[in-house]
Amino acid sequence: MRCTCGFDFVKAALASIRGRKKRKYESYAIIADEDYVRCVRLECKALAAPDKQSKLRYVARSATLVGTVKVCPKCSALLLIKPKTAELVRYTKTKE
Repeated sequence: MRCTCGFDFVKAALASIRGRKKRKYESYAIIADEDYVRCVRLECKALAAPDKQSKLRYVARSATLVGTVKVCPKCSALLLIKPKTAELVRYTKTKE
């Protein structure tokens, strides 16, 4: 995933994993209000699951309800990946 300014989030994430360094960008998980309770319940079921396969199934189901907001360190744009979709929306500061 790249910002329109050219910053590569995947490359930065892999570099931080390999080098065990802090990521160069901020990232936040988001859950729509109407899905929050369902997501928490699925996560609780995952914690109480009797086996690994059940646990992974609950985590996978809850993960579809979670989106991401990333802050580009190069241009400060916000990149939103909406929950339940692969849609990427970019928000930038408007000039005053």
